[in-house]
Amino acid sequence: MLLVTLAAKAQQLDSCGLDDTPTLNHQEATYLNFFFKDTRGSFNFLNKSAVFITGSSGHTIGTKSAYFRDVSSWMADGNSIVTSYAILNVDQVNQSGGYEVILFYWVKVSPSPKAVIRKINARTSLVP
Repeated sequence: MLLVTLAAKAQQLDSCGLDDTPTLNHQEATYLNFFFKDTRGSFNFLNKSAVFITGSSGHTIGTKSAYFRDVSSWMADGNSIVTSYAILNVDQVNQSGGYEVILFYWVKVSPSPKAVIRKINARTSLVP
């Protein structure tokens, strides 16, 4: 049964990370809801706006496509990606420009949501 579930999730990954828009599509949300089923409570990733943070100290803004490419690659080898998340509260969503969740990958020490929001705002303030 577990192998069937893993195979189904791997097939869904073909439709994940096809773009770098922050809004999670149905397949991306289905995968994340399944992967984090034991920790997410009633939170549903569907149509949530996500920012992807990577690097050992969590100081790099990654991309959705890179995240799901890593997930797919590691699943193909029978492993899972080192990943976690932080759900932002209403104030943090407003301060971040609309992001609702932070997805950390390959991060040894996750920075606080406040630090991620500062990083997001620093990046967007440079855009003309």
